[in-house]
Formats: sequence, structure tokens, C-alpha cells
Amino acid sequence: MGLNTFKFRINPDLELLDRLIAVERFDALWPDMERRSMNHLNALKLKTINRSLGAVLRLEGFEIGEDKIEHFFKTPIFTKDDPREMQIFGGYIAAYRQIVPSKSDHEVNEPFLKALQNVILEFSQKDDWHRGDYKRINNNLENILPDGSKELVFRSAEPGLHTIEAMQQLLEWYHADHASISIIKIALFFYEFLCIRPFQDGNGRMSYLLVYLLMLKSGYSWIRYVSLEHEIQQRKPEFDNILTLTQKERPSENVAAWLKFFLSCLMNLQQELEMNLNLKIVQKNLTVKEKRICTIIENQPGLSSSEISTIIGIPLPSVKKMLSRLVTQKFLLKEGTGKATHYSLQ
Repeated sequence: MGLNTFKFRINPDLELLDRLIAVERFDALWPDMERRSMNHLNALKLKTINRSLGAVLRLEGFEIGEDKIEHFFKTPIFTKDDPREMQIFGGYIAAYRQIVPSKSDHEVNEPFLKALQNVILEFSQKDDWHRGDYKRINNNLENILPDGSKELVFRSAEPGLHTIEAMQQLLEWYHADHASISIIKIALFFYEFLCIRPFQDGNGRMSYLLVYLLMLKSGYSWIRYVSLEHEIQQRKPEFDNILTLTQKERPSENVAAWLKFFLSCLMNLQQELEMNLNLKIVQKNLTVKEKRICTIIENQPGLSSSEISTIIGIPLPSVKKMLSRLVTQKFLLKEGTGKATHYSLQ
């Protein structure tokens, strides 16, 4: 039997219910996990920010390595004269820091959404004309064909009154619906926001931050320590396909497939978080030097073996042996080849 919520139909099946139960079960266990892992969470939060920012830049079409991310982090001031990738980085990290580490006391309303978009595009000179306001011209999702022509993938809300009304309805529903399960409401808010595409640019980046904010406001505090952006980036073709197929049924689409996808993303993130925290416990079996290497790589992901050797003052052959053991035991991830080889935590 199908369910109705907001504008949507939901035809739940056992797979959807199992995923929902799994996500909620982890959330119920999180307070105890958090208490036992308190000493490790700050370092994990830093790693998560790095991963999120790298993923956002890749989703925007930039191939950015960990070394470039580290360079961006050390940039004290961003300007509108910076390269495009630095403009995106500067705006996103400013918006991210307003939401994810905070107490989540932002009120999700139209003024807040416009202010958030203004921050995201703060350093983007090309977006000055529309920043901080709803879109003024159509921003339908289109594919560019080989001959240069455009193919309509999805028609978003028309600018002007249609967008204003669509966002008012979404916000009113979200705040008035006290019957639906919180994580289902958040998934549907995420989906509808992506359908409306209320802003001229930055809708994708905004949608991730809004998921963080709504989850934090609903008590899912573990979301601070995982990267939704990275999960979406890793599954971008699947994300696009499910979003497009579901949108084709508008205005009364069955959103079960979207909900299953969203819940599977959260399950993956929960499993990754649990693994990262368990890894800290298992590290007790490592030698002092191996633990030091893991700590250095956790704080500075993307280091080479020679850089690690210089930092800890141990001969390079010895460092390479320890790195090989740590990779074999799945503490570290080895990426690249030759002189470009670098390491990060699994």
C-alpha cells in the first residue's frame, strides 16, 4: 500500500524499510559510540572537512588533489580575482563552517536560504548579478549534445512567482509536518529542493549543506564526522540517474527509489564512520612509530614516503617498510605510482 506525504507517493517495500531501520539503529547507538571515541573526533572532523571540500570541487568539474586542498586551507584571504576553483572553495568553506560545526540554531526559512547562497557565491564575481536572491532566468537541467545543441533533461520551477510559491510550499510543509519520520522528511526536502533549483547557481552545494543542517537540527549529530559530498561524488552517475528518473514522473512521482538511494548513502557513511572509529581502537596494536605515521597522515593526508621520513626523522627504507605493512593491514590507503605515490587513512 502506498503512502502520501507532501506532493509525493511512496510505495514502500522491505528494502526501503530495512534501510530506514538500519539508519535509525545506528543513530540510536551513536551517543555511546561518540562517548567512547571522544578523543578521536576532532581529528576525524578535520579529515571530513578536507574530504568534503575536495569532493565539492570535483563535483564542480575540477580535478583537485589533496596537496591543492591543503594549499587552499592555508590561504588566509579569498578574493573575486582568484581562480574559479579557489572562489568555490572560499565560499563553500565559509558556508560549511556556519553550519556543520555550529549548534545548528539557524532557522531554515527564505531569508536564511538567500543569505546562505550569498555566502556560497561570495567570491564569485560572475554571480554578482543574482547572488543572494532566487533565480531570475530559467535554469533547466540540460545536456550538451555532440553537435552543440541542447537536450532538456529536467524542467525546474519557472523563475519569479512559480519559484517563490514552490519554496514557500516546501518550507511550510517541512515545518508543519510533525508526523513523518525526520530522516524521510529530510530526504524529501533534499529531493524537492533539487527539483525546484531555486537559485541561479549553487543549488547543488546548498543542498548538501541543507541536508547537514536539517540532520543536525533533527539530532543526527554523527553527520558532522562524515562527508555527504564525497559519497555523492563517488556515486554521481547513480545519483543523477535516480534523480532524473524520479523527476520524470512529476508532479505526483513515487519517490521510493530516491529514498532508498538516500538511505543507502547514509548507511555507507555510517559504516565508514564506524570503521574509522574502530580503526582508532585497533591502532593500539601498532608500534609507537607506526602509530605516529598514522597520526601524521591523518592530519596531513596525501604525504609521500619521503615527506613522512623527513617529518619523523626515520630513514626512508624503514618508513617504506612500515607503510607497506600499514597498507597491507588496511590502516592506510596507497594512491598514485612512482614519485606521485602518496598515502591517506583508509
